[in-house]
Amino acid sequence: MFLIPSKSFAYTDTSIYNIETSGIVGEQNTQNALQKLRQDTGWWATYKPTGATVPYYQINSGGYYGEDNVKAIINQFQQTTGVNASYRPIGDPVPYKQVVSGGYYGEDYVKNIIQAFQNSTGFSATYQPTGAGIQKKRIISGGYIGEDNVKQVLQKFQAATGIPAKYESNGQYQEYYQLVSGGYYGEDNVKSILQNFVSQTGIPATYVPSAYIDTYTVLTGGFVGEANTQSIVSQIKNDLGLVVKYVPGFQPNVFNIVFDPLSGDSLTKVTNYLDQKHWWYSKTNTGKPVPLYYNIVSDPSLDKGQLDKALGFFQQRNWWATVKPTGQKFYNVFQIVSDPITDELTSKGLNFFAQNGWWATSQSTNELYYQYYNIISEPLLEKEKVDKAVNFFKNNGWWVTSQDTNKTGYTLFWITSDPILGSDNAANALKFFTNHNWYAVSQPTGKSEGVYKIVVGGFQGYDATLGYANLITSTYGWQTTPVKVVNGPQVTYTNYNLTLNDMLNLEMGLSPQTEKYMNDPAYIFSAYIDPVNNIITADPTVNVRSGPGTNYSIVSKLNKGYSGFKIVGKVGNGDWTQISLRWKNAQPADVQYYLDPNNFPSDSKEYFQFLKLSSPAGINVDEVNTKILNANTGILNGRAAAFVQAAKQYNINEMYLISHALLETGNGSSALAKGVTYNGQVVYNMYGYGAFDSCPLQCGAKTAYDMGWFTPDQAIIGGAALIGSGYINNATFQQDTLYKMRWNPVNPYHQYATDIAWSAAQVNSIYNLYKLLDNYTLYMDIPVYK
Repeated sequence: MFLIPSKSFAYTDTSIYNIETSGIVGEQNTQNALQKLRQDTGWWATYKPTGATVPYYQINSGGYYGEDNVKAIINQFQQTTGVNASYRPIGDPVPYKQVVSGGYYGEDYVKNIIQAFQNSTGFSATYQPTGAGIQKKRIISGGYIGEDNVKQVLQKFQAATGIPAKYESNGQYQEYYQLVSGGYYGEDNVKSILQNFVSQTGIPATYVPSAYIDTYTVLTGGFVGEANTQSIVSQIKNDLGLVVKYVPGFQPNVFNIVFDPLSGDSLTKVTNYLDQKHWWYSKTNTGKPVPLYYNIVSDPSLDKGQLDKALGFFQQRNWWATVKPTGQKFYNVFQIVSDPITDELTSKGLNFFAQNGWWATSQSTNELYYQYYNIISEPLLEKEKVDKAVNFFKNNGWWVTSQDTNKTGYTLFWITSDPILGSDNAANALKFFTNHNWYAVSQPTGKSEGVYKIVVGGFQGYDATLGYANLITSTYGWQTTPVKVVNGPQVTYTNYNLTLNDMLNLEMGLSPQTEKYMNDPAYIFSAYIDPVNNIITADPTVNVRSGPGTNYSIVSKLNKGYSGFKIVGKVGNGDWTQISLRWKNAQPADVQYYLDPNNFPSDSKEYFQFLKLSSPAGINVDEVNTKILNANTGILNGRAAAFVQAAKQYNINEMYLISHALLETGNGSSALAKGVTYNGQVVYNMYGYGAFDSCPLQCGAKTAYDMGWFTPDQAIIGGAALIGSGYINNATFQQDTLYKMRWNPVNPYHQYATDIAWSAAQVNSIYNLYKLLDNYTLYMDIPVYK
């Protein structure tokens, strides 16, 4: 028997949340931020002190010689501590000096000397020309037809001469034109015309919108009852033939009907229809107009004959069209122009064109070049730097001198940090100096700041709250945290189109079992028991009765070979044997109690049997590692991220996986969990797959080897796929709650257990794990019976 449930895929989150910002230092800053938030959003918001006040400190150092030295120390200080600092001079200023060399022939030569100077001293330098300047020239070639042609010539020219050059148009061009038609109503119409145009002329073209019409969303007033609303939606679809749906209203069990965006006749048709029904509705412009008229536009072309042919297509049909320039130009004659160069390179370049029989000329430019240059160092302040620069030239036997500049500077400096908030931060900054055995002191500035946070609320639903929180972060740059103030799960409902009594009748036909009557006496006809071996001998089953006689009710049926009972003793004349039996047939009232979801309210532990195991909980990895997967969980310690990846990859609740793994591995201590060697490879098995009672270690290791679980994370993630495939994400049954695993209203014959209390009893472990956490989302799927 398969039933098709009616399911609402939308979750209702009844939780109420506030949004708290991270700490903002300074009450005035906080008030300004709060005022802007209120003005921008209109939300309720306030601020409150965190109780913290932060004093300011300043670090003052001793003296350091040399500006470069003190800059380097400040840079190191800032990188080490993250605190900005500045320096100030001590004493009187002294003049900077520049080192000036004699003249060197050739620009390339003087560049090489400067490079050697910089490599040797670490100081920068420039060069300046000396003597009279000579005008540079540039080469201009004749015209070459075709861009590919001039590119080849340019490539040969540069390869032969090494002279930088480019090519450019000489100003001759042709202009592109395109055909533009008049406007045609409707996209299907213009598509048809465009297809005829292209097929008859062979000219590529497209169509573009030329006029638009506004579209509107129509929303009706509220209708009471979902079934009533569904009936009205069907009526509208039949009457109008339009796409329409319904959405929840602002009141419980009230729904609004929404039409897809409408325009023109369809909009008039809908509003007339609703007016005739006397139903209230609103009409809202979507802000997304749709095209109404279109023009046909040909591709740009240089071919006048082709454009005349295109124009003739429309003129033959008495349709308006025109041909107009696109503004694009086609250049096809080019000349080569070199960069400004020396006379020597000019002769070399002109010879290239002359040797190839091509015309070219040269023109003087305003740019000058020089043959002799002096080297001038950067301004240097400290004497040892000046001596180092001078010695570079003297050691090479070159003339050099040093000259005072108009610039003055200081050679001794103090370092002063920016104000630092907090004594710990100041102490860390001071360690930079004390660790180098440098003198420095930390001194309070006398100022401090209070720390505050803004609280915004209250919002219903975590997703909505998170959206607002992200909006606050992206708009104002504040870190935000949603804080649940009224807790509530994410709930969806599945209607199985059965009455509770229908479901009860189905379940009673499957022999549901219970421990409730385990202490009640039970009896079996003595001939059906082997008392020596404590085993049932009846073939195929024997009835267990509530009293020693066939007139007593049947409380269970046991198969031949069953031994899970204890013999109490024979009764009467020995024809009947009293036994102790744990599992017995459940009564209809017992079954109905566990079938009825109303017996397990949201504040009960058993409510967790409705937890959707196919929906990840969105746990906080650090929190789970700290509170659950800590040092007490062996190999599972710190592996929350792997469970999160498995949950996302296979759509399984990560807390269910963690509960499963903790149980199967003995809190991460089993041999299979810690890794065993199989076929020379260390393998891991976190869920006990293949670890049969008769072959726990070897068979479990073989399964892990066959599945490729060679790291703990691979075992966690890979094993999750097997967990999901059996029940939770099974393609046929999709039993993704403990309730569905036990009862399976869609197909009651595929059930995980016969114990009527199974699903309610299985929640202990996962419930207790959730109670350890603060950050998660509960997704619940509640069954609904008629």
